[in-house]
Amino acid sequence: MDRPEPAVEPGGPYRERLEAKAIQLAEVVDVAFTANPFRALNHRYVIAASARTGSNLLCERLRAHGAVVQELFHTTRIKKALAAQRLNSLQGYCEKMVKRYGADGTFGVKGSFDVLAPFALAGEIPDHIADWRFVYLTRGDLIKQAISHFVAEKSGSWRSVKEGVPLEDSDYDGTRVARLVERHKRGNALWEDLFSVHRIDPFRVTYEQLAADPPGAAAHVAAFLGLHGEAIAKKSNPPLVKQATSLNARWEARFREESAE
Repeated sequence: MDRPEPAVEPGGPYRERLEAKAIQLAEVVDVAFTANPFRALNHRYVIAASARTGSNLLCERLRAHGAVVQELFHTTRIKKALAAQRLNSLQGYCEKMVKRYGADGTFGVKGSFDVLAPFALAGEIPDHIADWRFVYLTRGDLIKQAISHFVAEKSGSWRSVKEGVPLEDSDYDGTRVARLVERHKRGNALWEDLFSVHRIDPFRVTYEQLAADPPGAAAHVAAFLGLHGEAIAKKSNPPLVKQATSLNARWEARFREESAE
């Protein structure tokens, strides 16, 4: 049975990206909505980020302010949930996530720009985007971000609590790093386009600010979001720590030297 074309308002860089993501989702799940599950909420927010900007660290620290924020709308997670929970529609998945993580009326998600696709398909964007607060995480040095992304990608370790495959200098790939730099530039441009079009003034936090003072940065974010809940106990895993090693520094120096040639 053919699925209907996903309805996302066309036009503009960010809208074009959401349209493309909606089409991708439509290949694996029914994306038609008969009701908007996000309308039942009274407090909504997004931790807008890209890979290697510290979103995991920030969200871990937000637990101290009563918030559980996860990357609920990553395509891989949606696919796994659909199979495990026998769901056949994106609306059903969204309803389940709102019920599980927004029972008190407060609901937050984190992730790259693509996590907004379900909101667009549900009609939350652009019609109700003013009801959402945005925290925008970026990294001041895109080359460091790209190197970190490449290391995580190559080793399989995206969080410090997970040990990855050991890497050597011979694993370096300058072409891939350059592509990741451009990828993060495009991702940042999409967020900025969304903010500009809808006159959103996000709370901006850099990776560098977060790394320098995780509790302080999280407290400022919590104040902006109006989070005043009781602290939620951390998981049994050890706390997240910085993953960069001397390998990152060597590869960064090599990439900068190659780029200057």
